[in-house]
Amino acid sequence: MHIPSSGGSTASSASTKSFVSLFPNPRKDDDKLRNKLFEFLNNFTVGSSKSPYYKAQISSMKIEDNIKMGINFQHLLEYDRELAIALCNKQERVRQFVHPVVCKFLFDEKLVDDKEQLVRKLQVNFFSMPKSIKKVSEFMTEGGGTLATSVTLAGSITGSVALDAGIMIVQRSAAELFRAHKEGLTWDEDFDTTDMLVVNDDEIRITMTPVPGKPAQQAHDLHKLGSIFMPKFIHNGKMALYFSVLAKDLRNTSEGEVTEDWYREYIIGHTTLRPSIVRYNLIDRVHQACEKFCVANSAIYTFLKESHPFYEDWRTRIPSDSSDAFYKVYWFRIQPTAGVHNLAINSDSLKLVELVHLAGLRQLTIVAPVLKELTVLSCFLCN
Repeated sequence: MHIPSSGGSTASSASTKSFVSLFPNPRKDDDKLRNKLFEFLNNFTVGSSKSPYYKAQISSMKIEDNIKMGINFQHLLEYDRELAIALCNKQERVRQFVHPVVCKFLFDEKLVDDKEQLVRKLQVNFFSMPKSIKKVSEFMTEGGGTLATSVTLAGSITGSVALDAGIMIVQRSAAELFRAHKEGLTWDEDFDTTDMLVVNDDEIRITMTPVPGKPAQQAHDLHKLGSIFMPKFIHNGKMALYFSVLAKDLRNTSEGEVTEDWYREYIIGHTTLRPSIVRYNLIDRVHQACEKFCVANSAIYTFLKESHPFYEDWRTRIPSDSSDAFYKVYWFRIQPTAGVHNLAINSDSLKLVELVHLAGLRQLTIVAPVLKELTVLSCFLCN
């Protein structure tokens, strides 16, 4: 990445003003950003090349009915993240904000010598520009700095649950990590919220470039994800529902697990990260099931009433357990080993397994021994 030289700002400030007045409704508070953009066009280089990229592009531009200038948004992010964010969030004013800078840049490079013609014909296109970008730190601040809130469930249980914005941040951050991990890349936990962006309110991007690394370093990325965000889900002294489980899973991620497709799928589809209405519905339906089948004194009902922590990790428990329900959950989308029943031959079982697995309802493995048949509970979940 090219680091712009100091001293170019004053010259660009004076030079772009001559074009700003040619566009409607100019704003003085855009001047600093215009100067940064002007420096970017003059200085940005790609890879090991020492030649300014956008100056080199001018030689291939054609003057026809329109003068078209293309700018790669990823180049802006690499060169100056603050500039890229500001520009992305000013898209409704791109003509007043960007066009004067591009006009001056092309005029200086002698593409045309008629200012009026340049202003009239210029079209600027940004490649790969999202609709909006926010810093993760700012995104969290908008919600009051916490990612959890207090609710009352089933009429009597008061506790903390995660806000949807918090769930999105963790899930999409994990997806960003796994995207790099699949390519053999890692940040080796060298990132923080200041390096993370919320794109289009639904994606997370880490602006630092990942490098080739080993599974142990990739596991460190998951550890860091947990250490950054899990404390944010504590509200009124209590961690949001299920998040203690996710915190443990992230903290204990091993170098063996992090390379497995099933583990990536497990984290992305974690119970904790299901939409809040799904989690609420689950709690309510399990209460109904326990009451209807007279198991109000069962372990799961005690857990729901008293916020008892989860039992041991079901992933380590299932392979040696004789419960058919455990096998059905564990082996969904995973190659069975010798002696394990092949679910593909039973469409009803497969449908049930898919329901359980994709919903991430890990705690249902606790209910299964109590209710004897997991299909009974699935009826309530589907209603």
